[in-house]
Amino acid sequence: MSSFLYLHSEETTHQQQQVDLEHDLNQQVVAYLDSTLPTHIEEPLDYWAAKLDFWPQLSEFAPEKLSCPASSVASERLFSAAGAIMNPRRTCLSTQNVERLTHPPIPDASD
Repeated sequence: MSSFLYLHSEETTHQQQQVDLEHDLNQQVVAYLDSTLPTHIEEPLDYWAAKLDFWPQLSEFAPEKLSCPASSVASERLFSAAGAIMNPRRTCLSTQNVERLTHPPIPDASD
């Protein structure tokens, strides 16, 4: 019975941490929206690096959202696959099926 209580306590702690993280993130978004933003930012990544102490969770997302791929290989591959899938003989494919065929699920790294 004690192992059940330990696991339940551990799960409850994890859930509380998730709630706290979401609350902190919401507060950061509100603070960001209420702040006076510069009218022009030369280097957005430098701006977010400078704001790491103010908005840590938001600053973590910035490099991911503000950076672009170094090459066009991924987009070229997607257009090539879409061209092979969408042809005059396959005019009845639904949007969902085209989406599934051009964007297959990404395997989980833990597999």
